Amino acid sequence: PIMKKEGKEEKRPFHETIIEAINACFEPAEFLCLIDLIKNTKIPENHDAIIEAWKTRMDIFGYNHYGVPDSVAAQKPAAIAANHREIMDSADSLEKAIELAFDNIPLGGKHSGPKGSLFLIRNSVPKGHQDVAEVSVLSLRENDDKILFTAYWDKDFQTHGLGCVGGNKLEDWNYKW
Repeated sequence: PIMKKEGKEEKRPFHETIIEAINACFEPAEFLCLIDLIKNTKIPENHDAIIEAWKTRMDIFGYNHYGVPDSVAAQKPAAIAANHREIMDSADSLEKAIELAFDNIPLGGKHSGPKGSLFLIRNSVPKGHQDVAEVSVLSLRENDDKILFTAYWDKDFQTHGLGCVGGNKLEDWNYKW
């Protein structure tokens, strides 16, 4: 149901209201209308819940899934990547970007700072390579060819450390982020 606030309808995003719409359908014609709507709408979040609601409802009535789950699932990776980029772009300093990168840059991924002169590269170091287990390495590069810093995430201790290369200091590079 639509939530009311001070006599006005509170608008909610498609990815929230579509589940209610799916669950309100009973007739095949109602589902057919939703098929085109869902398949032709950019869905930013809630993919798994939409897929689950659709499959459950279709199975209750013994209907074909009509490719809706596949269509919604195909959008999920791009939506996740866009969300991670948005989070990374919110970093107001190099230090904050390093902190955010462990959770928001996928292994093998790269993110450019807002000024475009520094890149965060997410790598994985094999277990036993360092003194800490299961280390993710995050490298900052200038012009994408020179490693300036390497940040290590220690999963066991839930902490990270920063190793500097060639006498670089984090504060000397913050202005370039």
